Amino acid sequence: MQLIPVIDLMKGNVVHAKRGERSSYLPLKSKLTESYQPEAVVNALLSVFSFRRLYIADIDSIQRQGSNYDVINQLHNLFPSLELWIDIGIKDKNDMDLFQWSSTLRPVVGSETLIDCSTLEQITKSYHPVLSLDFRDKQFFGPPELLTLPHYWTKDIIIMSLTHVGSDQGPDMERLQNFKKDISERNIYAAGGIREIADVVALERLGVAGALLASALHENKLPTEVIQRYA
Repeated sequence: MQLIPVIDLMKGNVVHAKRGERSSYLPLKSKLTESYQPEAVVNALLSVFSFRRLYIADIDSIQRQGSNYDVINQLHNLFPSLELWIDIGIKDKNDMDLFQWSSTLRPVVGSETLIDCSTLEQITKSYHPVLSLDFRDKQFFGPPELLTLPHYWTKDIIIMSLTHVGSDQGPDMERLQNFKKDISERNIYAAGGIREIADVVALERLGVAGALLASALHENKLPTEVIQRYA
């Protein structure tokens, strides 16, 4: 299982994502760095461990309130060895033209902004996207048929539990267990809720491929040896 750090961008800064309540996101406060500038935050994360992947959510672009494309391209140039998973709120194939996707700049297609399943199918034929299935509590955000037609799903799938993000309430284990049981042949990544070592161990036992996290890193809740083992 691999730990993947996350940064959320708004108006050029890194913010603290909490429960998916984007209107109330505030600039990041971290024990790793006093800065909330993207380059400084990434350097701080890499000072903890040489992570191989980084997930970036462009909150402005997801909400159609501007974008942080220049910041993302800058980070891609500054940290060329990092594989960046980028969520810019892709809704259709035209959005794929906004970046030159590659093995180190990989699109995340979030169900929340996806128009329909045929669009995902088109994107998957030409690119190698990560699919994020987005939930808030019991509500699924996305085309309803996407949950009942798994042949559209990509090899790598994020189970995004928005109410667990930054909430200090632990991963959404029940939902993850259901997905892991039903699609064991795909790589499942957990997003939201990691608080401590016990959560990481529980996810490893469940057999997920990886977990996205931010708060646990910035609050120094995971010992270095744990990060080194899973990162």
